[in-house]
Amino acid sequence: MKKMLLLATSACLFAMNAQASDMMKEMRPYVGIDYAYSDADISKIDNKQYFNHQFNTGDINVGVRMGKYMGVEAFFQKSMEEKKTVFNTIKTKADFYAYGLDLMGYMPVHEKIELIGALGVAQYDVTAKARNTETGAKIHNDDSGFGIRMGAGVQYNITDNVAVRALGRYTWLDVDNVNHLKEFVIGARYSF
Repeated sequence: MKKMLLLATSACLFAMNAQASDMMKEMRPYVGIDYAYSDADISKIDNKQYFNHQFNTGDINVGVRMGKYMGVEAFFQKSMEEKKTVFNTIKTKADFYAYGLDLMGYMPVHEKIELIGALGVAQYDVTAKARNTETGAKIHNDDSGFGIRMGAGVQYNITDNVAVRALGRYTWLDVDNVNHLKEFVIGARYSF
């Protein structure tokens, strides 16, 4: 009886190991880089848009594709510092960075083309500074908060390892004076 139990346990362990090996073959890690044009809904002061609300951003990401239809992607995004002058007397600067995790969905529509969808969460840190050149008065506002991201787009797989993508993304933000972000993203991925 002990030999039978040992033999059954060994068979189960070998079967589980083979199934885990098959699952690992289906998992493909990748790295990527993106450019995003971000339009932030920044609250107006005295009905005037003092801060520039359009940002050029770049992000790097790492992810893993789990089978044909699903993946997970971690990212870090940083904007360039955008400047604006209002009434020739008020000079402003604003920028942000974010990091988080997206759940990716893939729907093959052609041999090399896939529709993609993304749903994720992120932490955002927004910095805004203003200076009145006549009076010398300064404002400095740093705020961080949580964001929920949703996006859709298309990915073209050039080879088994290289892909390019374009997508639109909308983010709801819990950051003072910034309600949401609308982004258009283009990027490339390299799978291992």
